[in-house]
Amino acid sequence: MPQDTEPFAQWASFCLNFIAGTADQLKTWKSIIPILIETYAKHGFTAHLGSGLVKSLSNLQKTFLNEDGLRLWRDVWQSAGEKHADLKIALRVFSAGIDYLIKPEERVLLRLSKEEREILREALQLK
Repeated sequence: MPQDTEPFAQWASFCLNFIAGTADQLKTWKSIIPILIETYAKHGFTAHLGSGLVKSLSNLQKTFLNEDGLRLWRDVWQSAGEKHADLKIALRVFSAGIDYLIKPEERVLLRLSKEEREILREALQLK
């Protein structure tokens, strides 16, 4: 991603962490996330939203979301984003990231390609 577009991914990450912390999660998430995706898609920034989604994983480690909340957050994103080709890789990395947050085992990362594992390791600040 070009350097000058990084603020779009950072803003997306910030917004996603804010949304993840909302009360009445399922209802709120199911209404907001599709609108967010469509807005980014309309302006050609879906890839930036995907980048922000993956970057948001590091902050999800610090939230109040339990395992069920993390799974729900992932599932809503998967459902809302599945028709957007530009989100395919980000959603795959994000899903593995959620699984890793739930059960931090190396084998969770092995379902990703080498390049995707590196992206996830960076997002989760692993090395």
